[in-house]
Amino acid sequence: MAKTQEIGTEEFDVEKTIKAFEAVPKDGSRPAVCLTKEYIAAIKEMCNFFNICGSGFGFVTSDVSQKLILLEKHRTERDLPNGIDNLQGMMQWEEDNDMFDKDVKYNGARTLLRLNRASQFVMLLIKYIMEREKASMSSNAYDAYSETLMRFHSWMIKKAVGVAVYAIPSRHTLLKNMKMTEDEARESLPRLVVAIDTVFSALDKHYTEHKLQKLP
Repeated sequence: MAKTQEIGTEEFDVEKTIKAFEAVPKDGSRPAVCLTKEYIAAIKEMCNFFNICGSGFGFVTSDVSQKLILLEKHRTERDLPNGIDNLQGMMQWEEDNDMFDKDVKYNGARTLLRLNRASQFVMLLIKYIMEREKASMSSNAYDAYSETLMRFHSWMIKKAVGVAVYAIPSRHTLLKNMKMTEDEARESLPRLVVAIDTVFSALDKHYTEHKLQKLP
């Protein structure tokens, strides 16, 4: 696993990120059973997206990076039964062993919940980049935030995001930073949205069915 400062510092590669998310679901599983190692790799690629959104999103990169490192520790250092190589299995094991009432550092479900919410924000923002071409990127970013992460954040974080969205580059600059033409973006970005949504929705379904959406 990369060190914290190394996460989110590479160029954002759309095709590489699509492939990373497409590798997360276990073959043939519906809804997707999400492989832990592959999920960590996918979120690491996604984290590079914040790198092209301006310096105001640095705190988001830092937060996601810390949670990725925690999740990697859950994967490699926890005494999980053999065969549990996926996130739903990890959460079920924690639930069966009453882990949700114990020290947060041993709780993978709490860490994963925050990462899943972050992926929903990125997914919606990328969707808005394609669907709302005439809207300002600050408006798109703030709307994506208000529809996903805002209700879970403190007043201080909300204010920080409110400032950060005004520093986000224009749509034209974002596509340029992705090294994509308009036609390439129209072909690739919808596939990225689908790839992220497949993973997000599968995990969100587990949280909802097991009444874990309100983990502190």
